[in-house]
Amino acid sequence: MARKVNITCRYYLVKKYTDTDNEKEALFDLRKWIAEVKDMTLSERVKELGGSGKGRIDSIKNRSDFYALNFVRMESYSSTYTVTEDEAAKHVDISVNDGEYIGKNTVAIYDANKSVLMLMSNQGGFSPNTVTYYINSFYDKPVCVLEPIKLKKDFVKASNKYGKISIKISSVNDFIPTKNAAYEDALTQARNMSASTMSFEFSVGRKKNEYLDADTVRTIISDAFTNMGAVSIARVKMEDEQGTALYNLFENVKNCVLVLETDTHGEIAYENIADAMIGSYN
Repeated sequence: MARKVNITCRYYLVKKYTDTDNEKEALFDLRKWIAEVKDMTLSERVKELGGSGKGRIDSIKNRSDFYALNFVRMESYSSTYTVTEDEAAKHVDISVNDGEYIGKNTVAIYDANKSVLMLMSNQGGFSPNTVTYYINSFYDKPVCVLEPIKLKKDFVKASNKYGKISIKISSVNDFIPTKNAAYEDALTQARNMSASTMSFEFSVGRKKNEYLDADTVRTIISDAFTNMGAVSIARVKMEDEQGTALYNLFENVKNCVLVLETDTHGEIAYENIADAMIGSYN
C-alpha cells in the first residue's frame, strides 16, 4: 500500500583530511574518486565498514550538475520486526544464501562545483562518518572528512557556559569519539557488551551559577556533529549573550525534509529520492 514518508537530508562540505590548521578549510574534490570507483566491479567496491559490517557504493549516476550516489550497507541477518499495538513484535525472517546480504541503502547527491554532499539520514544505513570511512578506505591514508554546514548559532564559542548536555548514540559501532573523551571508556564497555545504543547526560543539576567543564562539553558537541547519523539525540543547555536555553544541536545543521510517496510495496526508488534531493537543493 502506498504511503507518504518524510526523509531528512543534511548538507556537508567535503574537506581535505589534514592535521594542520592552515589547510583545514581546503575542499576535497570527489570526482577523481568517483571516476575510479565507476570503473570497478560491484565486488571490488565492497569494503569493511570499520567493524560494523560491509558496504559499497551500488550506483553512481550523473544528474545535471550533480552526481547521484547510492550507498548500500550489507547485512547478513535481518534486524527488522513487525509491530502492532495489540501484539508483541514479530521478527521478519529474511533468508539469504551464502554470498547474499540484506541491503539498506542511503542516497546522496554531490555538487562538485561547491564540494557539497547532501546526504539522506537513514538509521542503519550509511552515516556521514560511514561515508567518510568508506571513501578513505580506497586510499593508503585518510584523504577527506565531511563537515556539517551549520547555521548561525555558535555552540562552541569561548564565552559559552554549559549546564547540561545529553547524547543518545543510536549506533555504537559507527560512533568514533575524540581520543580520551570523557565517555570513551563507557563506549568501549558498551561495545564489549554487544550493546547497539548508548545514552549519557552530564548536568550540574539545579545548582545556580555553576557550569560543566566547557572544554569537555565542546568535545562532546564536536563528536556529536562528526558522528551525525550515529547519534539520534543531541541536546545542550547553554548560556550565551542571548540568555540560557535548551538547544537541539542538529537543528543548527542545514537540512531539508522531503515528503515522498512509496510504491505499493512500501519502496521508493533511489533515483526518485535523488531527483527529489536535487529539486530541493539550495
